[in-house]
Amino acid sequence: MSRVRKACLLITFLSLFMLMQGCFENADREIRKDFDGVGSYMVALKWNGGMYETVTHHMVDKAQIDNEIGKISKEVRPMPKLDGEINNTQAFKPGDLIYSLKENEISEAIAVKKDDKYYKIYRVRSSLGIVWDNGEYDFQGNFAYGDERDNVGEEIGKVKNIVKDPTKLESGIITVKGVEADATHFSIGSKIYKIKNNSIDEGVIVQGKDGKYHKATYIRKVKMG
Repeated sequence: MSRVRKACLLITFLSLFMLMQGCFENADREIRKDFDGVGSYMVALKWNGGMYETVTHHMVDKAQIDNEIGKISKEVRPMPKLDGEINNTQAFKPGDLIYSLKENEISEAIAVKKDDKYYKIYRVRSSLGIVWDNGEYDFQGNFAYGDERDNVGEEIGKVKNIVKDPTKLESGIITVKGVEADATHFSIGSKIYKIKNNSIDEGVIVQGKDGKYHKATYIRKVKMG
């Protein structure tokens, strides 16, 4: 085989390799794009001791299990993931036993028994809950510190109650997170508005004591029964 022919074959091979690499990179980008757009869900478990949301759960040894404290009374879903993990919404069901853990307070974590295995579930904490007098939806999100005055739409309700204890979840709670989110920023009677040009499923705006309009970004919406 001549030197020129070898060079041509090498150039052809390298060209094909670069073309295929570009295709794979494009495909990977498309897959990632599709994956990022997928609505992944996790489970919320309601029981007589409160509401636990499985931001993450993993198996633990039986030696870590303390006492049986209840059963799952309700599975509330769908719920968007919060931690980047895709959790199986079929992992638990009403009737599965709930246990306390020897090394954790119930306010921190619990365990659920499934197929003779124990899964540790960490609790989602909220620094403040605002009960909306509409009483139908449970919004949870971060309140922006900026003023959303220009985005205020139709008034849809008022703050009915302020809940500091995250175990006492009720229908229509807006959960406020962040260092500035405390009961001093909102009061009973604070007005709640739609976000202009947005569906209510995407969030709401609450007027704070500072006179500013704070946006509650949408994380999840569940109708509590």
